[in-house]
Order: sequence, then C-alpha cells, then structure tokens
Amino acid sequence: MDDDLRARCADALYVVTTDDEVIGGAAALVFMAETVGLIGASARLLRFPPVLWVLGVGYGVMARNRPLFARFLFRSDEGPFARPR
Repeated sequence: MDDDLRARCADALYVVTTDDEVIGGAAALVFMAETVGLIGASARLLRFPPVLWVLGVGYGVMARNRPLFARFLFRSDEGPFARPR
C-alpha cells in the first residue's frame, strides 16, 4: 500500500484485489459482499452503472456522516458493536 492509498483509506473503504486492482467506495462494498457470498446473484444488478451510482451517493452520505450514523446505529453498551469505554 502506497502513501496515497493509505491517505484515501481514511475517508473511504478500499479493496486491493489479488490482481492489484484498487476498488473504492460503493464498488468496494459490492465487491466484498459478492466475494463473501452475501448478495449472490443480485451482484450483477448492483454492478450495473446506474445502480452503482445511486449506491455511491448513499455511500458518500454515510461516509461523510459516520459519527452521526454511529450515534444512532450502534447504541448498545454490550455485544460486538458496543461503544468503547
């Protein structure tokens, strides 16, 4: 990982494939979900450019507002998503 990619990782999710292809943002989420088998056949639909653009907008909103979303989504004091003390 070079310094440029390391800096970009602070703001977004990136995946480096075995072919050294760098995938970022919503496309990285789709790639990871497809790779681990979470989305199955719907991956083709999610990779379709208009759908991926919409996912990208949603991803951008979430990425820019992480503290706000974390405040509401991860409220539990127990379990795997517990707030650090």
